[in-house]
Amino acid sequence: ESAAGETVRSGLHHVSIALRRGQRIALVGPSGGGKSTLLRLLAGLYAPQAGALAFDEQAAEWGRLRQIATLIPQETEMFEASVRENLSFGRPCSDERIEAALYASAFDQVLAANKSSLDSPLSERGFNLSGGQRQRLCLARGVLAAEGSTLLLLDEPTSALDAGTEARVLERIAAAFPEACVIASIHRLSLLDRFDTVLLMEAGRVIDIGPRDAVLARQPLLQRMVAPAAAASGTPL
Repeated sequence: ESAAGETVRSGLHHVSIALRRGQRIALVGPSGGGKSTLLRLLAGLYAPQAGALAFDEQAAEWGRLRQIATLIPQETEMFEASVRENLSFGRPCSDERIEAALYASAFDQVLAANKSSLDSPLSERGFNLSGGQRQRLCLARGVLAAEGSTLLLLDEPTSALDAGTEARVLERIAAAFPEACVIASIHRLSLLDRFDTVLLMEAGRVIDIGPRDAVLARQPLLQRMVAPAAAASGTPL
């Protein structure tokens, strides 16, 4: 779908990647390695100082990314309003679309457990929700905003969830966007098998990108990162 060329802005160096529709990419690497910066670049929030962008081998302006990409961050603002209003921001939005987004984020389970509805009130900043529940609601908001996007960017939006819920949410979001390229920055490397591709970053550079098993086999850095999760689960590398 797109290829990002060399860039040196905001700590990224000589980044070159190619993305395709339907791809599921796990973005991994040490903290401070440039993962969030790369996601913001791909979201079109800023253009690099150097480099080129292409769609289907046709040169394009960097601003086009804003037309096709949606970035879902870890957490965003919540307001003293209903669940529905926090999702729609007053825009016309059918209950069917909202419920589909709530299912994708697994926030439907929160409503069911609390015997709440779309019209149930939320306190300012979502203080009547746990951190994980706030993340799920923000994910639902992102899913609604991403309708029609062909590039979905997730910046550790499930970091406050337990492992089982996180896996369920990633599976549901992938199913909700079957034709989109989904790139997710993840902190639980036990979830790598949910992705067909691994993009490994360190110090602002793309160290490797390719099929999960191939990258794992040739990258000691990824092997060291995965080892604790593999040991905990009893799964061999």
